[in-house]
Amino acid sequence: MAVLEGDKHQEQLIPGLPNEIAELCLLHLPYPYQALSRSVSSTWNRAITHPSFKKTLSHPHLFVLAFHSQTGHFQWQALDPSSGRWFLLPQMPLPDKILPTAVACAALPRQGKLFVMVGGEEEGAATTIVYRAGTNQWSAAAGMPGANKILVFYFSMQFLRLLFLKILVFYFSMQFLRLFFLNISNILKDIFYINFIHLTNIINKK
Repeated sequence: MAVLEGDKHQEQLIPGLPNEIAELCLLHLPYPYQALSRSVSSTWNRAITHPSFKKTLSHPHLFVLAFHSQTGHFQWQALDPSSGRWFLLPQMPLPDKILPTAVACAALPRQGKLFVMVGGEEEGAATTIVYRAGTNQWSAAAGMPGANKILVFYFSMQFLRLLFLKILVFYFSMQFLRLFFLNISNILKDIFYINFIHLTNIINKK
């Protein structure tokens, strides 16, 4: 067992169970209770924070950033697809002076880390924080030089991309309508022409 290798006297994770079986039990603890279970004992803490334990852990979760329109705060939530349960993550430790106007995120699933870069309107208001799933905690990271400008540029590009897509959709919609009405007019012309020929034949017969 990799978790407690090197211990002269391997302490049992769960009394009465082999440590290999006990580790499997810990692996099946639902998120975020694994982080909370670290406080049960020093043995559990060593087992859960061991790199081999994190590599074995392969229960995917979907992390969603929600915005509360009434409070104006961001709130991260995690969805466990296997159970369909949602969990609230701790609030991001943002400085009070920051009014978030731009947010960029990146994840390192193998390391159980979520990086969030938040930018504000004020110069130097950008901040970077890291969420660690193993501890269910946020911590501040080193700020990125020029982060505000990067975030503004990023979201400007996203806005231009969406605007360009809308223009394309509008253009092709107009082309579709033009072809549609053109076909309708051709069909109506054919109908009127056939009726005209038919009427002419009737008149000639008379």
